[in-house]
Amino acid sequence: MLASGANEEARTMHMRATFRFLLALGSIASSSVLMAQEHDPRKDRVRIACPGVAAWESTRAHAAPRDQRVATPSDPTLRDELNRMADKDQAARDLSATKVATEDAAALGEVNKVDAENLHRLQQIVKTHGIPTPSLVGDKGMRSFWILVQHASPDPLLQQRVLQALTTDRRGLPLSEIALLTDRVQVNRGEPQTYGTQFHREGGKFVPDTNREPESLAERRNEMDLMPMSDYECLLQATYAE
Repeated sequence: MLASGANEEARTMHMRATFRFLLALGSIASSSVLMAQEHDPRKDRVRIACPGVAAWESTRAHAAPRDQRVATPSDPTLRDELNRMADKDQAARDLSATKVATEDAAALGEVNKVDAENLHRLQQIVKTHGIPTPSLVGDKGMRSFWILVQHASPDPLLQQRVLQALTTDRRGLPLSEIALLTDRVQVNRGEPQTYGTQFHREGGKFVPDTNREPESLAERRNEMDLMPMSDYECLLQATYAE
């Protein structure tokens, strides 16, 4: 019985960790489902269920562009590889979203398989090139790199190294994405998160991982260009509705 209980606890932790990987979908992470592709059915669900999300996004319509724009990166081959890896990452999550949210083992296995393959190559890339820059891989390549690092939780040292580099130089990434990686690293260390971006699922509901100083959470989220917490929770529920 003890062994069975330990196995069940390990399985539960695995499910929660995998769902955290899922929550870093590019469109969810930085805020925007409503600005996603026209055919995305999640967009209509969010618009109906979460009017606050639409209102918040309307304030971002004319937000300043990212700090750096590179038309021709010095390593387009690496840029293209990062983009392909990120596309594969997102495809696995898009196709499996509801199944992963409901703890479907096959869907979890597919997401973890893709993550493991990408992580192996990501480790090689960082060893060879260091932490990429927009001049090396362009703006889209940096975005793809960030998505891959978000899902590199089995290698916490890699995530911490990237976060340290991005804290010094954001490399054109939005503040919201730095916030997400900050929380991911903290949660993986077993620490309270700073910006409230990381959730797990309990009893069919989304539950935020422990937040540091919750009384000032709203202020910290605003500083990092994150939507209000109540809207973010609604966004998650509507996006991953069963």
